[in-house]
Amino acid sequence: MELLLKQANTLSREWAAQCTSEAQVLVEAAHVDRLVDAIIYLSDEPDIQEALKRMARKVMQPGNRNPSQGKDMLWEVVLLADLKRDGLSARAAEPDIVVEFETGNYYIACKKIWSPENVEKQINKASDQLKPFKNRIIALNLDDLSPAYSVFASQNRDAGMEFLHNCNGAFVVRNQQVLSKAVIENKCDGFIISTTAVAMLKEEKEPFNLIIQATLWPSEDTTPKACSQFQAFYKHWTNP
Repeated sequence: MELLLKQANTLSREWAAQCTSEAQVLVEAAHVDRLVDAIIYLSDEPDIQEALKRMARKVMQPGNRNPSQGKDMLWEVVLLADLKRDGLSARAAEPDIVVEFETGNYYIACKKIWSPENVEKQINKASDQLKPFKNRIIALNLDDLSPAYSVFASQNRDAGMEFLHNCNGAFVVRNQQVLSKAVIENKCDGFIISTTAVAMLKEEKEPFNLIIQATLWPSEDTTPKACSQFQAFYKHWTNP
């Protein structure tokens, strides 16, 4: 993590000197900002200390496409922070995250997808984690499927979010069989599919942005026969 944190310091010095920063510095500094924001938000969360220790010791560079326990932990931490920001009662616990509702708990296993070839393997790992629980959700992070240090251009934040939503949708289409199989075989009730990307948004006051889009699948709109438990979670998260 130390190398990643140094990029934020590099960016600060370059901006102060009015120098142009390299794409790698910009991308890594943007991810540092997201990491720090999540850690600050979860400062009172008692059960994320192990995740923070792993991140401190592991490779964290967003452009490094090798599997990393540190980046695994980052996905768990930022998702937990996002759920809590959206008003949900979420905490770090087995399997990775537990969300509490009056109607019962929802259990989330978080997995990063490192390549198109390991989707089924990661889903099977998550399914094994979820076996002891009811109301089971698998959260997949797709960040490492994009080209390393890529920055995409879009007109504004709404257009950028739509682009990422379409990326998530394309992932679902490509992996429809394995995703559907997990739901049909009652390995999980549904999926959270999330992509984070660095973007230049031309119409925004601050054009350089890190944008995140999460898609819940199956939703009641796309799959009427989806499990009632997941539909309930869907409604809770989208209408907290």
